Amino acid sequence: MRRPGRILATAIGATGLLMSALASPALAAPAPGAGSPRAETNAAFYMIGNEKTGRCLALRGSGAELGSAAIQATCNSAAADQFWAFTTAGRLVNYRTGTCLAVRGGSTEGGAVVIHAKCDPPGSDQHWNWGDGVNTQIRNINSGRCLALRGGGAENGVDAIQATCSAHGADQFWTIL
Repeated sequence: MRRPGRILATAIGATGLLMSALASPALAAPAPGAGSPRAETNAAFYMIGNEKTGRCLALRGSGAELGSAAIQATCNSAAADQFWAFTTAGRLVNYRTGTCLAVRGGSTEGGAVVIHAKCDPPGSDQHWNWGDGVNTQIRNINSGRCLALRGGGAENGVDAIQATCSAHGADQFWTIL
């Protein structure tokens, strides 16, 4: 025989779990198509914040133009272009566009602009390594350089670039929000 108190406690617990899940800034991954970069992940999409500025990785013009720069913007949980997922292949896929974070032209040079591009399986400039820890560097596999902000700028709209990794470059440290 079930006790009414136990049923009520279970219902309250389930409601609390549902409410905390709904309050999370993560977006559930959309159903991926076969061969889609989204098929490489079952993970949720999260906002990625810069440790120095507190702003989020986003796409210029909300990613309307393929190849536009990745930028930093004031974090906004209603902005789908600010949500990213790491795939099992080491790509950063944008929720709004389904495109991958890449280095313009596959450059290995410091200061090269980071863009969003059609996900290309052999494109090593689209593969990134999330370091250890919460506030960490995101390193491009092709160049060995880190995701950073042009000139270390703190303003909205500053381009994301790749730069020589430095433990002292606060604009190179990112965290999942």
